[in-house]
Amino acid sequence: MDRPGRPELRRTPELREKINAKIRKSRRVTQLQLSAQLRIGVATVNKFVRGLQYRKLCVKWVPTFLINEMKAAKKVAYEELLARYYAEGERFLKNIVTVDESWVSY
Repeated sequence: MDRPGRPELRRTPELREKINAKIRKSRRVTQLQLSAQLRIGVATVNKFVRGLQYRKLCVKWVPTFLINEMKAAKKVAYEELLARYYAEGERFLKNIVTVDESWVSY
C-alpha cells in the first residue's frame, strides 16, 4: 500500500525511456532532479542510469605547468606584441582576442 508523499515504485521500459530522454535533453540533470520530475525514488533512478551505462564526468580546472622553453617562447611572443603595440598604438589593441582558460574532461 502506497503512503502519501512517497514516490511511486515503477520499473518499466517506458520509465527507462523517459529517463534516457531527459538525460539526452539535459546532460547536466542530476539524479535528484530526475527523481523529483518523475516522482520515483533516487535509488530507482540510480539503477536505471547505471543500466543505461551513463556516468557523471567532472570538469576540473587543471593547472598548467610550463617548462623553461615554453616560458621563453611566451616571453618572445609578448615582446613581439609589445613592439607591435608601440608601432600601431590603440588600433592594435582592438584586434586582440585573449583566451586564458583550459577545460579538460577526464
